[in-house]
Amino acid sequence: MATKLEEYQEYRDSYLLRLENGQMEVSDLIYLCELNYRIEVLNEFRIFYKLTPHTMNADDMDYHIGFVVLFIGILAKEKRYSKVMDEAGEARKEAAKAHLINVIESGKEQLGKLSITSAEEYKNYIGSFCNTVLIAWLQMRETFIQIEGGK
Repeated sequence: MATKLEEYQEYRDSYLLRLENGQMEVSDLIYLCELNYRIEVLNEFRIFYKLTPHTMNADDMDYHIGFVVLFIGILAKEKRYSKVMDEAGEARKEAAKAHLINVIESGKEQLGKLSITSAEEYKNYIGSFCNTVLIAWLQMRETFIQIEGGK
């Protein structure tokens, strides 16, 4: 089963092929830009997970978690372009954004309460936290520009 990252890369590649062959419509630009953006964010999270500290060095742990939390916080304030929507669509966007913010704040609160005893435990927590945020973020992005299932 393909990962979300692989799925988005396949979608993007199909748009790029159409672009190269002169078969892409101008109206498809928003989808190509959105796919590029989602791929970039998913790659950043992959890097965060792969670069979790291998030791319990406090400076490394603080730097890593600080960077992860900073990046995650930016997601709640990031790109807001979307297709024009009716009132119900706008309400879905606002509800998804509120859910993402709630997920982020809840995760940050839990971080403050954690007492990590090993690098592996930290890595597992970061993986879980990042996956939870990514699910909420992707759900939010889908309310802005629908990609799931292809265009």
